[in-house]
Amino acid sequence: MATYFELLPLVGRNYKTKAEVLAAWNQGMDFLGDYQLGMKPVNINDIPKPCTVLLRYKASRSVVSVEVPGNAKAQVPTRKKYTPEEHARAAAKDLVGLGGEVSGADDGVPGW
Repeated sequence: MATYFELLPLVGRNYKTKAEVLAAWNQGMDFLGDYQLGMKPVNINDIPKPCTVLLRYKASRSVVSVEVPGNAKAQVPTRKKYTPEEHARAAAKDLVGLGGEVSGADDGVPGW
């Protein structure tokens, strides 16, 4: 017996094309599970396998069917490994401007 799950993009996400929704699914993005999954966010790593998922897109007006094999996992892109110096530079860059005036504010009230 085949298992089917109908998944919706999480609130705030709207995939406009079939290619976009499939790319998001394969990269491990979360989708809102159906009643069988407790209406909780799930992704390709969390879903019971093997199964078929129906991914909605275009404001839930279109659907694409995806067969998920038993060994499916997210295709997470490899990330660059940063040196401690690169981390320190990025952290210092993020701290610039905190505690000063809000850029562009004309009211003279200090920013956060």
